Amino acid sequence: MSSKPSFFDKKHARSIFRIGWPLIINNLAIMSMNLTDTIMSGRHSTDSLAAVAAGGAVWTIVFLAGMGIIMALSPLTAQYHAADQSEKAGFFLRQTLWLAVFLGISLLILGQNLEWVFVFFDLEPEIVILADQYLSYITLCLPFVFAYMSLRMTSEGIGHTRPIMYIGLFCACLNILLNWIFIYGKWGFPEMGAAGCGLASAMIFALMFFLLLTYISKVSIYKPLKLFEKFDWPQFKALKELLVLGIPIGISIVAEISLFSVAALLMGSLGKNVLAAHQIALNYAAFMFMVPFALSMANTSVVGQLLGQGQADEARIAGRTGIIIATGFMTLSAIVMILFAQQIIGLYTQDVLVAKIAVSLLGMAAAFQIVDGIQVAASGALRGYKDTQIPMYVNLFSYWAVGFVMAWYLGIKLELGPTYIWAGLVGGLAVASVLLSWRFEKISGRAVRLSVN
Repeated sequence: MSSKPSFFDKKHARSIFRIGWPLIINNLAIMSMNLTDTIMSGRHSTDSLAAVAAGGAVWTIVFLAGMGIIMALSPLTAQYHAADQSEKAGFFLRQTLWLAVFLGISLLILGQNLEWVFVFFDLEPEIVILADQYLSYITLCLPFVFAYMSLRMTSEGIGHTRPIMYIGLFCACLNILLNWIFIYGKWGFPEMGAAGCGLASAMIFALMFFLLLTYISKVSIYKPLKLFEKFDWPQFKALKELLVLGIPIGISIVAEISLFSVAALLMGSLGKNVLAAHQIALNYAAFMFMVPFALSMANTSVVGQLLGQGQADEARIAGRTGIIIATGFMTLSAIVMILFAQQIIGLYTQDVLVAKIAVSLLGMAAAFQIVDGIQVAASGALRGYKDTQIPMYVNLFSYWAVGFVMAWYLGIKLELGPTYIWAGLVGGLAVASVLLSWRFEKISGRAVRLSVN
């Protein structure tokens, strides 16, 4: 163990980047689908853009609720793989696939019956219809996308991330073509607008599952896991372990993302121009967020593997290194966002009023980029320790007791407008970044002391 605290290590940085750079490209590719959805629906009409914004806000909550639970598989796989228990990692994948099917079907049924959400937030009637059509189509892919995430978490856990990148790039390109066909009505298909955008996304996510399944079944690096050499029925003990670890991850992720989704619905109550502007600013910010999010997932794998090898001191340094890298990138992203706001907005819309609102929101988005980088990196490091319950409470408090209350009070109650709704988002993220960083230092320090004793 090093004799003095260390906050950055080049060796661990290389490990994080080695695992993380394919995930960065994959996440950017996946997010580029959302980017192209936003741009292409915006080029179709302001109504389509507003509908994709509102429908996408609800879809994101539904999707991430399940994905967060599935993410429990990554630290489990990393630790079993590092401890030469690969077959056990394969067993947990088979159990997670059962969980993916159950979650996918349950949330698919839920997603077909959520029109009331748009009505509750007082969206304009034509936007309610279009948003519900978009949501009804895109939720069709849920069983497939959760099964894909199960395969992906296993691949990430063993540090093999390149196939995820290649699939993401291919599907991002194909998404543009399918959007063009279904949104605008090409090659003999009807013009579907926002609904066509949802249909294209559903087809893409289902394809991603089949592509990754085919790859994993044929490549030798996965053979030690013996993924498909036996059949397992659902086993209560394994599913309980996954749920105990995964449900807090799901709640933590949904606590943050649902804050942004509810913010979108609050924006919708201020009119479709404000909602469209919010979608533009949030879409670009979320696109850049994919980089630290990928690095945080890589950090989960690196930290988990080090702990599996009994190197608690190195795991702590690796976690700190990941936090520094993610924060540095988001600082650069914030600077770019401020300097090139007009050019960024110009990619999305030619509507002068929407563009003016969106520029003001981008300035606030730049502020939360930095604290968002800190909190997601700290969360990733904590998942490597399989520490998920306390972070869940931290996120619920930060995003809802602080972030939502500030957003609603400033933007709606005091009628200060959309910029102050975003000020509430910044406040919630800032609190989360401080508390999660403190939690990481506490947990990692405890692990080091136990390894010494």
